[in-house]
Amino acid sequence: MHADGWPGTTPKRRTGHAGGSRLVERCQVSARLDHYLELLARTPGALAGSLALHQERERGAWPDCFDQLWQQIAGKVGASEAARQMVDVLMLVREHGLEDLELAVRGALTDLDARLEAVDRPTPDLTGYDQLLRQEAQR
Repeated sequence: MHADGWPGTTPKRRTGHAGGSRLVERCQVSARLDHYLELLARTPGALAGSLALHQERERGAWPDCFDQLWQQIAGKVGASEAARQMVDVLMLVREHGLEDLELAVRGALTDLDARLEAVDRPTPDLTGYDQLLRQEAQR
């Protein structure tokens, strides 16, 4: 139980003397996504609506490329599996740090976009080239 008498709650954050921040209002919760990853690994479907994810976005600690990756994965394997895979990706932050993981995700998305562009590119019309070859062969 916390000092305000409510289990699992802490006051709203404000800057303290040591340069950190703390909660100052009653019944406010500060949830860090990293603290919930093990739980989310067992129930990955809860990630999308989680308070921790919402607060990470509000703090600006959730890069937009993570949502792009999540959407790409969901398009391939569905929402439930995509959430599970995103939890696995987020666990990599612990080992590699947020900046390195964000860089890797952005690189993967760029590579994927390049591959999709190559696949979507129309096949060139070689009719004129084929005619030239036939003309050359007739000479």
